Amino acid sequence: MWRWVALYALLRQAWPAWIGIGIPVLGWCLLPVFFPGPKPIQYFGVVLETLGVLGVAYEFIEVREQLETPGMMAIVRQWAADLKRVFAQQPEPADADSIASINAAAHDEPATERRSSADFWAIAQQIRAMVRMLDTVQQRIDTLQRLSKLEERLSEERKQAAHQLTRLADQLHTVSLGNVGREFVGACLIVLGLILANLPDELHTLWRVTLG
Repeated sequence: MWRWVALYALLRQAWPAWIGIGIPVLGWCLLPVFFPGPKPIQYFGVVLETLGVLGVAYEFIEVREQLETPGMMAIVRQWAADLKRVFAQQPEPADADSIASINAAAHDEPATERRSSADFWAIAQQIRAMVRMLDTVQQRIDTLQRLSKLEERLSEERKQAAHQLTRLADQLHTVSLGNVGREFVGACLIVLGLILANLPDELHTLWRVTLG
């Protein structure tokens, strides 16, 4: 009993061959019985060819959806949006600090002409040193904050990447194995449809000799 079950499972796995090859051959065998002449064979071949092309086109669309790639209309809309954004861009205004420093440099007189006291220069040097120290401390604080945020972002992106890799592996398995049968059916229908559509007289003669 188990042999019949195993045989049925194997025959069921070969469904692409029964559809892609069996239907054209069965049609070639039965059509002249009900419709005499080679024309029905030719029309049947055109129908098979059309169904094969539609099946392959549908398979391409399904593969694109499984891989979540954008379609033609989405690409055109994105290109139009990028083109509109290029023409809508405005020149960035100059930095306020740089403008203030330029104005100050333009209107400020040299320090040597306004102040000649040694105490003034000492105080100015101390202030500059303190400003540099404050800037250094602020930069270190900003760097630490950015590093902390970067670590959190990397951890979150690592989790998302692991999830996406698992999902991509499932999609690749489906694309590489799950759709082979339908691709085989589409290819067989196209090839056998071309043969039936382009050689109806020869196939009708062959049918008469073989099965007639």
